[in-house]
Order: sequence, then structure tokens, then C-alpha cells
Amino acid sequence: MLETKLIKNIAQIKIIRSNMFFSISVSCYYVDNMLIDTGPVASHDEIVRYFKDLPVDKLVNTHSHEDHVGNNFWFIDHKNCGPALAHKKAIPQITRAEGKYVKMSDYRVYVWGVPPSSAAVDIGTEVETEHYKFQVIETPGHCDDHICLWEADQGWIFTGDLFLSEKATVFLNSGDYKELVNSLKKIAKLDFENLFCANGRIIEKDARKAVRTKIEFLEQTEDQVRYLYDKGWRPEDIRDRLLGRDERFALAGGEYCKLNLVNSILAAR
Repeated sequence: MLETKLIKNIAQIKIIRSNMFFSISVSCYYVDNMLIDTGPVASHDEIVRYFKDLPVDKLVNTHSHEDHVGNNFWFIDHKNCGPALAHKKAIPQITRAEGKYVKMSDYRVYVWGVPPSSAAVDIGTEVETEHYKFQVIETPGHCDDHICLWEADQGWIFTGDLFLSEKATVFLNSGDYKELVNSLKKIAKLDFENLFCANGRIIEKDARKAVRTKIEFLEQTEDQVRYLYDKGWRPEDIRDRLLGRDERFALAGGEYCKLNLVNSILAAR
């Protein structure tokens, strides 16, 4: 299912994947004929119907995960807008360079689908459209090939999966807590008012405050995790005490769950 919203000349295309057990979403953003992320191939037909008669001049991937690059191939083939622009570390995954493709877990295949390979090149330090200029900000943490796009004159920042929410407690097992905090601190220094997140969250006022709130939450959590661990607590018990038990949809047998946040904090010691 697609839900769309128009905010400040930016179209949000929110893709919702759900069944009786879960509901999860990812959003693409369309601004000045540039598309930021292309959504999962599992929602290919809906994406094609939405963009069939719309021009797309540039294609940007915030990172290489399958829910963000799944329809690159169609836009490149049908809109003449390729190759996709991405962090140089994302290119081997997007293009499926031999020996570089990361095998997807069963739940990710089921929810998002396996994206076909597509052409991609290094995005560089900025991207220009007809009316706007976006600075490319390297923001590892969620993964090592993650970027954000900042339009300083408009006060916009597109954060992919960096932000998510002020008190997000689930974490990828491949994520890096310390890198995530450093990336959040990097964007907190920028001047922006509006934040556009890939999970669908849009903050239309004082978004920097929300980023600072997230940093404070993570650092307070880190202090508590370290305190309890130094007193001999197991990571599982620390999770239960501070974050609550992982729910049924702790994805892929622990690939995306609260315990990963605790473990990543401890690994950063």
C-alpha cells in the first residue's frame, strides 16, 4: 500500500508492507524531479503506477539496504535518470559486484524482496537539481555506506535511516552505536528546520531539537548499560531492565532488535 503526502514542494511516498503479524514502512522522497530512495522491489507495481507519468532526473540512494534500492533498475531503464548516486561503499552492494553482495535473511526477502542489480556511482559531496543544492553528509552507524542530504537554504535534511525517532531502541546487528552517535552529532551542528526520515517520520519544526533529544537518550542509555554491565549484569538482563523485552517481531531471529543496541554499546568500550 502507498500513502502520499506533499510538504514544502516535497512528495513523500510511504510504502507500507503488512500482514496479520506485522506492519512496517519505508518512505521515498521526490523533490524537484529528484527521487531519494526507490523503495522495495516487493512494492514495484505500486511504485511504477505512481511514477509512470512523472519525470525523474536524478536518483539518490541514502544507503544500500534493499528497502531503499529495490526499484533503482526501473527508474534507470524507464526514466533515463541513472546511474544511481550513492556512497562509494554502497556501490558494490547496489551493483552486485562479484563477491560483494551481502546475503539477505529470510524475513528481509519476504518483506522487501531481493532488489535487482542496478548501476550506481559515487555521489560526491553535493547534488544539484534545477532549484536546489544538496550537501552530501556521510553518516555511518545504521550501516557504513549511509548518507544524509542537507539543503541549507531551505532548511531541509533527508536522514534515511539515521534518525528514525528520538527514542528508537531497536538496532541492526550490523550497526555501529558509536558511529551512529557521532553521525547524529555531526548533523546536529547543521542548520535545518525540517527533517525527512525514511521510516515516514517528518519533523516540520525545530528538527535539530529532536536530534539532540535522541543523542541525549542514547548517551544516557549508554551510561546505564555500562553501569549495569560493570556490576555483572548479562546483556539480556540489561535489555529487559532498560529497554524492555524484545517483541515477537524482533526481526530475523535477532537481526534487528533491542539486544543489539546493548551489545553494540558494549562493543564500543
